[in-house]
Amino acid sequence: DRALRRLQVAAESGGALGFVFRGARAAANPSPAATRIQLRAGEGTSARILKCRGAHPPARPVPLRAATMRVG
Repeated sequence: DRALRRLQVAAESGGALGFVFRGARAAANPSPAATRIQLRAGEGTSARILKCRGAHPPARPVPLRAATMRVG
């Protein structure tokens, strides 16, 4: 918790982004992060907004479409 808070303060005071990737078990733990997103990969890939500053997170996961890239 202390390390997460230090990262958050450093990112905000430095005007930078800071990302921490944690396992799914950490979703139930509190965090000082302004935004928390849980990604689920595979068929039906989605993002679930766990926490967002200034608004209520959506009740349902947001489906994500795979980006396609053409080479050549």
